[in-house]
Amino acid sequence: MFYVKGLLGVGGGARLGGYVNVRGFKPSLWNVFLLKYFLDKTFNWYVGGFYACAPAIILAILGVFSIFDYADRGNRLLLDWMLIASAMAFVNFPWQARFLYLMPFNIYVAYGILYGAGWLSRFLRLKGHRCLAVVAFWVLYVLSILLLMNYAFRCVSIKQYGSAGITGIKEY
Repeated sequence: MFYVKGLLGVGGGARLGGYVNVRGFKPSLWNVFLLKYFLDKTFNWYVGGFYACAPAIILAILGVFSIFDYADRGNRLLLDWMLIASAMAFVNFPWQARFLYLMPFNIYVAYGILYGAGWLSRFLRLKGHRCLAVVAFWVLYVLSILLLMNYAFRCVSIKQYGSAGITGIKEY
């Protein structure tokens, strides 16, 4: 809404500063051909980290496929959010970073973990392995959570101790 308010030139109060210039917003079909260049620049300069964690992205994609039940209002909201964010293919840099920051990737990752664990459990039950199905569900669920916790721990340790992480700590 800040961007819309700035484009219309109405209202007062909070203003957006920083690197995003509202007048620089230029949607175009030609930006689709520059998408790889814009995304490389976006990931290298602004939003790396979580978006560069391949297992998180795979789980998020799986999560998007898990919410195709359009009858549920929550799923409709998340699918509409994904559809609107897909418009980033038509805008220029640095708007891709804005679109990616506004995406609820953590929600999609959580749905992906549940969907993947449930799918594996159903598959094993169809094969007649009831006990193994329960174990596989919880193992996949816990491993996915540990994977995300590992990412969070790495981010905190790198921020605290530098690029060497906790391995660079000297004992005295």
